[in-house]
Amino acid sequence: MKKLVVGVSGGPDSMAVLDMLRIAGHQLIVAHVNYHKRDSADRDQAIVESYCKQYQIDCAILDYKKQKKGNFQALARQARYRFFKELILKYQGQAVVVAHHQDDHLETYLLQKKRGSEPSYYGLREVSNVESVEVWRPYLHLCKDQLLDYCKTNNIPYGLDESNDSMRYSRNRIRLEVQALNEDQRKQLLKEIEILNQDKQKQETKLAQLYKSIFDSFDQNAYKNQEEKLRLLLVRRWLRGQGYYYETSPQCRQLDLALCHKESFSLSGQTYLICEQGLIKALPVSVYTYVLSDIKYFVTDCFELAGQGTSLEAVCVTEEDFPLVIRNWQPGDKIDLRFGTKAVSRFFVDRKIRKDQRANWPVLVNCQNKIILVPGLGCDLSHYGVKPSFYLSANPLTATGANLIVKNVKYLGG
Repeated sequence: MKKLVVGVSGGPDSMAVLDMLRIAGHQLIVAHVNYHKRDSADRDQAIVESYCKQYQIDCAILDYKKQKKGNFQALARQARYRFFKELILKYQGQAVVVAHHQDDHLETYLLQKKRGSEPSYYGLREVSNVESVEVWRPYLHLCKDQLLDYCKTNNIPYGLDESNDSMRYSRNRIRLEVQALNEDQRKQLLKEIEILNQDKQKQETKLAQLYKSIFDSFDQNAYKNQEEKLRLLLVRRWLRGQGYYYETSPQCRQLDLALCHKESFSLSGQTYLICEQGLIKALPVSVYTYVLSDIKYFVTDCFELAGQGTSLEAVCVTEEDFPLVIRNWQPGDKIDLRFGTKAVSRFFVDRKIRKDQRANWPVLVNCQNKIILVPGLGCDLSHYGVKPSFYLSANPLTATGANLIVKNVKYLGG
């Protein structure tokens, strides 16, 4: 029998699936996420925990509290699948099983049609891969009413999610349409999905060949010559290859524009995309802030603080400048030089600093939040002297001491 992680919400669908898998003899690890979004959330958690206790099934609970701004559904989905992945690794499970059924399959398809989207697959796949985790949906042949009847017939406890009754959500409105379908209409829709996916598979084969010819060594002209619709499909394929599964259409269009003009592009503020030397490169951005209470020499992945260097890396500081901060360059950063105020972004252009280096380039800021040194550009007029206090260089050639934080240096992020 297989060792499986099962996503269980406490609703009739997932409780029925959990019971079926238990009876089939699989070794199970139940994963429940409490989002605290409704009054009945704790009730559902209690239902899941009680069932697992009764049958001595391992049960893991994720107590989710939204911390980032943005779409709740997308963020919650990301957290849920990260949770699944952690459990797969911890218990060495074969796959994650989720309780999607035929109604979900049809709802997803109708929602795709309504949005006019171009998915890689219409409806729901029986087996898919999400964030390097294999996800199984073995009950897509059953409709919601059949799972509900299973619970009632076998006295399986469950809770009903009252938010499913809200007409605020597009999926809930489409859910009512699906529930109103008769058997013939269901069969017709399922056949429609099957035919579309057969055509999609043929398209995917051609797309994969085109992707290889363009992206193996980025051919900008070949890319630009494709229709926008096809370019966006290529963009989504590239993003998923980089591990981005939650991209939005506006993000894809921005990326498409960047590729057409070979411009740099920031993905989620954590990856810097550049087109250089015939290749598309996705490079991590190390967001960092170091606070210095006094002078100590050390090396990180992005900069080095040392006792020697060039004149354009030298700075003279006094006690009034502390605490000093070393952080990433940010758009809008400027420094006052003897010939006037200079935008750091202009310095990058003038000195032909490679795009993949710019996002991680350090600047030195004093306690008055004034930039007093940009390595390679120099220090401001009031911090120039013949006997520099220290030298700050960008992108050291050696990273043997990378991420080493020494005494009296406080690391705030990254």
